[in-house]
Amino acid sequence: MQANNPEKPIFPESEEAAKFVTGISGWVDRDGRFWGADEKMARYSGSTHRHCDCGEVVEQRSYCRACSRRKDIEKYKNAQKIEWDHKTPLYSQDHDKYLFDKDDLFDLMCETQVTDPDELELFICEPNELSQINSEYWNDDLPEDGELPDSVEEALAVFNKALVDAGTVSWHPGKFAAIVDLEAKHD
Repeated sequence: MQANNPEKPIFPESEEAAKFVTGISGWVDRDGRFWGADEKMARYSGSTHRHCDCGEVVEQRSYCRACSRRKDIEKYKNAQKIEWDHKTPLYSQDHDKYLFDKDDLFDLMCETQVTDPDELELFICEPNELSQINSEYWNDDLPEDGELPDSVEEALAVFNKALVDAGTVSWHPGKFAAIVDLEAKHD
């Protein structure tokens, strides 16, 4: 605080820093958070478990194994299907495995004794690339309407170009289910 600030300092031990209030009513979760009239959020916030759609007891933010599997099957059945190019990695939802080529696919089929690739619930993967950093990242460090020094802006441009040049660094399951033609010849 500046010496010429006319505002009187208030310390934590001061009567002015906080006061005890009575006459307030509302829902409080088990950790003491006040939710006012929102009983649903107070109960949700204070709980650790819930009943799954089927009635089984599960941890708060999950489903039982059977309901989770049913939702996965539904997701696969309802996904738009497109032909696999034999280059983009696949993800087997049923086996939680990434397949990077036809050999990986055949290995999983042999391992699981599956003859139809559809049984593996394959999704075509989408690439993950490194996120670029923009100068707004430092807004909290700069004065209002302040700008980064030119040397930092230049280094940031070089760094962001390196991130872009790195290309794909990993994969995640995409939204399209794969149509796999095992007889197709691809380069």
